[in-house]
Amino acid sequence: MGNNRFMSLLWLRWQFIWSNKLFLLSIISPVIYMGIFAAFGNSEINKFLVGMGLNLVYSFTAGSFVSTMISEEKEKKNLKSLILSGVKQGEYITTVIIFPIIFSLVASILIPIMMQIEDMEWGKFLVVVSLTSLVFILLNLLFAFLAKNQTQTTVCSLTLVLVASILPISSEFVKSANTVMEYSFIGANAKYFKELSDYQLTDKTIFVLLSWIVMTSIALYFAYKKNRKID
Repeated sequence: MGNNRFMSLLWLRWQFIWSNKLFLLSIISPVIYMGIFAAFGNSEINKFLVGMGLNLVYSFTAGSFVSTMISEEKEKKNLKSLILSGVKQGEYITTVIIFPIIFSLVASILIPIMMQIEDMEWGKFLVVVSLTSLVFILLNLLFAFLAKNQTQTTVCSLTLVLVASILPISSEFVKSANTVMEYSFIGANAKYFKELSDYQLTDKTIFVLLSWIVMTSIALYFAYKKNRKID
């Protein structure tokens, strides 16, 4: 019974993706943008731009993917119906994050290949990308659960986009911004592309990412429960 419910939820997510062509375009847009830059850039410029491309993946392919889907479910009252019908929290959240994680990983692998980035430590890279994508997904899911409408969710998602875009650049010029970045959800990604093969998975930015995942997961537990009370 539980397995059938899980597969039904997963099928619901898949139908949502393919029935919204504009939404699907926004998911794959980071790869399209980076493909255009790669065609006209050179190796030095590409090394600088690849971080920006991955920020777009985190923000749109991972983050906005989730917030848009959940906001629409809330506005149509589908979220509360699913909760009250006996869908378990683990089932619901797992089916929400599966497709964003898959799309994010595929996009994140394609972008460095298209940009011809050398000295990639793919094992380390995939760990950093997977954890960072998961943080963005969980944060956007949290915003969608707590926001009253889709406009509020969009504002929160755009705030994450701005932080992810501005903080790495600011850290190059302002020492205090560098400290903030190291403890942020984008710190591991930024540091990886600074050090590439020299980056270590024992770096504190990895443990910071894990802390973000734990804290956001705890907040999600209570936010999910809160939606039982929403009319």
